[in-house]
Amino acid sequence: MRYLLLMLFSGCVAAAAPPNPPATVEARIAAREHREPGITPGAERRVRWIEGKPSRSRISLVYLHGYSATRQEVYPLAEEVADALGANLFETRLTGHGRGAEAMLEGTTAAWEADAREALDIGRSIGEKVVVLSTSTGGTLSTWLASTAGDDSLAALVMISPNFAPADKALYLLDWPVVGPLLLTWFGKEERSWQPLNEPQSRYWSWHYPWPALVELARLMKQVERVDKALITTPTLMIYSPRDQVIDPSAVQEAFAAWGASQKQLLAYEHSSDPSQHVLAGDIVSPGSTAELAAIISEFLRETVLRSNRPDAGTQSGSTGKSM
Repeated sequence: MRYLLLMLFSGCVAAAAPPNPPATVEARIAAREHREPGITPGAERRVRWIEGKPSRSRISLVYLHGYSATRQEVYPLAEEVADALGANLFETRLTGHGRGAEAMLEGTTAAWEADAREALDIGRSIGEKVVVLSTSTGGTLSTWLASTAGDDSLAALVMISPNFAPADKALYLLDWPVVGPLLLTWFGKEERSWQPLNEPQSRYWSWHYPWPALVELARLMKQVERVDKALITTPTLMIYSPRDQVIDPSAVQEAFAAWGASQKQLLAYEHSSDPSQHVLAGDIVSPGSTAELAAIISEFLRETVLRSNRPDAGTQSGSTGKSM
């Protein structure tokens, strides 16, 4: 009993610990990037101050990009939302990403979860409440993050094309004890690759990488598949395309149905110019939908985060399958 009380007490202290001062954030990010050489210029982790100098904003926005991508994936969507809400912005870079094909082998489930934890911690340092905006596997990580956050500083989640299951279910075989190694042996030294749409996408995505890099992605998806979504009460907006060719759209619908938040919204969006209907905004793949999605996201966050802090705040809940 004494041990249990000590554990509970230490847990409460950890959850209530004050965030690091905003002025320390840039040095922290620089030190982290210094340890990982060969980063593509423009893919670095970065903080963007809404006032141009280190100080906490009422809310902060944290962006988690998708597998094989970087923060340029939906640029300038996160920036437009941050501007609309007066929020400081932190954009992370997942381990192994933005550094070429071979570096993708450095990514692990544990490393990516640590990246997500670090991003939330930085979000706490730069804002009083934290909103996590994510794309694809960034949504997988934000689901894990919401299930483990431990306090109420995580104010909302916005997920674009969240990866709850891949369109190609063969990916799940790669971490099987016997089948996985056999498949990887069969692939040999071949790389998994796809054709970029343009030069910026070839620069900011790892569009070819060794097959073994996908093993950890399969493990992450399976781990998050086991998360009890009914226990996640963080207000959540999920935006997806029913015609997504990268993830399984039905898995998004199923996750949303199980989601425990009283304030949640599911939006089927079909105005993207991305041929795969996966990266739904951003100058590189789908520039025509960035402003519209930024407005939708900003309005959701005004209602669920900013409005909820006012004395006359009400509640909002519900979902929609409406295509926009």
